[in-house]
Formats: sequence, structure tokens, C-alpha cells
Amino acid sequence: MFAALRPHPHRGDIVAAGVVLLTLFTLMVNLRMGGDWSKGVHLIVTAVIAALVLAMVFQPGSGDETPRPYESVLHVASFLLLLATLVNLANVLGSHGGSGTFVWVGLLLIGYCAWFVSERNSAVMTLLAAVTGVVVVLSFVSLAFHPHTITTYKWVLLACAVVLTLATVSQRDARRRHAVSFADAAGLTVIALGLLVIVDQVVGLLGDVFGGAFSGAQLHFAGGPDGWELVLLLFGLGLLGYGSIDRERVPQFLGLLVLGLYLFEAFQPSEDGPSLIGWPLILLVLTGGLLAIGLRPREDLPPEPPVPPSSP
Repeated sequence: MFAALRPHPHRGDIVAAGVVLLTLFTLMVNLRMGGDWSKGVHLIVTAVIAALVLAMVFQPGSGDETPRPYESVLHVASFLLLLATLVNLANVLGSHGGSGTFVWVGLLLIGYCAWFVSERNSAVMTLLAAVTGVVVVLSFVSLAFHPHTITTYKWVLLACAVVLTLATVSQRDARRRHAVSFADAAGLTVIALGLLVIVDQVVGLLGDVFGGAFSGAQLHFAGGPDGWELVLLLFGLGLLGYGSIDRERVPQFLGLLVLGLYLFEAFQPSEDGPSLIGWPLILLVLTGGLLAIGLRPREDLPPEPPVPPSSP
């Protein structure tokens, strides 16, 4: 019976499509029937479906060095179903969705992903493990330190992005596919950082206008970028450069999104009014330097040395 659930490579795409629909069905049922079914029923239904898919993905793979596309789809689907099962289990155990729940659920998911990274060489599970790791770190900081300022989470996201960038560099030559996954995770982390910076600024400004009504009950929103535009600029350019050099589209796309967040932050004039002093002037100087280097006159290469005559 267990062997009968093994997806054969020549039908793997069809099986993966069915599992995707089954995953959508499971998530939809959990959301739609949230108020009508008990927590135990949610857990049983989700766990049974998750066990079915897990029985598929733990079967021997296709034998290729890297997972085939249908196998990667099955891996992602099993991750989502396992996540839904663990969330329902946490609800049954009396969890209220606090930071502690995010920590232990995230750690279990990271361990699950790590098995596929080690045994199946799955790059998509590297991405999911990295993103889950960022969530776990944020949740642990919230659980252990109870920060009262949103700036703390900015610095935590920045530290996570730096660690993921170092992981990208370390894996670039040895395991390129996994390096790209780390780069994608770093890009998503910086996007989250940029959105947090924007939220901080917008809510802080609204708090100034409306007398602190939008300052939040648990977190303090300071307002103002405080130099975070430079972080967004550097990471955005770094993602674009990495994607261009290694010809990877996703890091390039994420880099463009990060630069869009940078532009949103940097275009706003200072308290003294609009001026070309500041970021406009810096960008113009950097542009001039790069163009001068790239378009400088080229020198003709020396002629190739003559080929010595072959001995008789």
C-alpha cells in the first residue's frame, strides 16, 4: 500500500497537479469551516491529507541528482500541509498563535526542510527553510525580549539578510542552486524590512498629525527612515548584480522590488522642502563614475604571439 503511493516519473506531473488541488482544498476547508468545525475535526482532516502527501514525498525519488519539477511541487505542497497540521495541533493544545507557537512550529518545519535539502538536494526546500528561519528568529526575539519599538525588528531583519547573503556567497561555487535560494530568501527579507520601514514612517507621520492616535498599543512607531534607504539601495543593487552575473531572474526581480522601496523612501523631500542635495546628487555622482569607467576608451590588445613551427 505504501509503495502504491509512489509517483512514477512518467506520471509525476499529473500527480503533482492533483496534490496542488488537494492542498488548495485543504487550506480552503480550514479557512471556510473555521467557525463551524471543532479544532479536533480540523486537525484530523488536515493530518490525514498531510499524511497521504507525506507518504508520497518520502518515497524514493526519481534518482536524478536534483529533484524534478513535479517533485519540487510535491515538496512545497507537503510543507504547506504540514504547516496547516501543526497549526491545527497548536490550536488543539490551547495555543493562541503567540510567538512561542511560531518558534516551535517553525523549528519543526526547518528540520523537515533540512531532511530534503540533505537527502534530496532540494533547493526549493532551502528557500522555505531560510524564510522560515527568519520568521523563527523574529518570533524568538518577540518571545524573549518583548521589544517595544519596531526598530528592533528592523535590525533583526537586517542581521538575517546579512547572514543569508553570506550563505549565498559560501554556497555560490559549491551548490549554486542552493545559493540562489539563499539569495531569494535574502531578497524577501529585505523587502520585509523595506515594508517595515515604510510602515514605521507612515504610522509615525500619522501619529504626529493626529496626536499619537496611530502610534500603536504595543510597538512604538518612530517615523522617519533613519538611513535605511542606504540599506535598501545596497541590497537592491546587490541582488541585481548577483542576478545579472549568474543569470538568475528571481534575484533580479527581487532587486527591482527593493529598489522600488528605496525610491519610495528616498524621493520624499526633507523638512526644508524639495532639493537636489542628498540622494539625487549622490545618485548622479555614482552614475557618472560608473559610466566613466564603463565607457572609457579601450586600448587595442597586443597581437597574439606567433605560433612556433611544428617540429618535423
